[in-house]
Amino acid sequence: MAEIKKATEQKQPAEKKQPAKMLVKLQQMRVALINSNIEMTGENTYSKYKYFQLSDFLPELQKIMLDHSVTAINELAGERAILTLINLDDFEDRIDFSLPIAEAGVKGASGIQQVGALSTYMRRYLYMTAFEISETDIEDENHKNDDTEKEHEKKVEEVKSQPISPAKKKIIEKELERTGTPFGAIAERYNIEESLDAITEELFPRIFGALKKTADKA
Repeated sequence: MAEIKKATEQKQPAEKKQPAKMLVKLQQMRVALINSNIEMTGENTYSKYKYFQLSDFLPELQKIMLDHSVTAINELAGERAILTLINLDDFEDRIDFSLPIAEAGVKGASGIQQVGALSTYMRRYLYMTAFEISETDIEDENHKNDDTEKEHEKKVEEVKSQPISPAKKKIIEKELERTGTPFGAIAERYNIEESLDAITEELFPRIFGALKKTADKA
């Protein structure tokens, strides 16, 4: 009888594990954060792009996590930074996000300041990963800036290579007359054709400056 009872107990199905509610809460919090309309305040003036600072989204995110009974634990462990989201209704229900630790050097900063910078840097990217906070791709933005600068440089070069205006031709003519300088000497010196039309916007200030320094003809 004891053996039959034992066998029956062994055949009883194990208790089903409850599905993790943390995943549901995470998705709800992601949507809540989107609806909060957070704004970027960080700006890289060198590469000309904007980005989210930790202070742009963390205060709002803390409120959202509290509303959903979730807390977050940050940890720097060895070569990885870890963010753990814990369901406060069930401490065993948790999700980990991790990233390899990268240096965030700050020029002139002390050792403890370097640690603080690294912690802030890693926390920012961990939260952005966990809550899928997106910002304009930096590489794409850099390419846009490069293209804009190249386009600007091209336009500047085009302007420099254009012949001078009629008004500037008259200025050069007056200076040639005042100094008695033959235009052939100018053409030879600046390696251009012997014509006022050969003077470009780039050459004008150099030629005009040289003539201004020349004394009046005797």
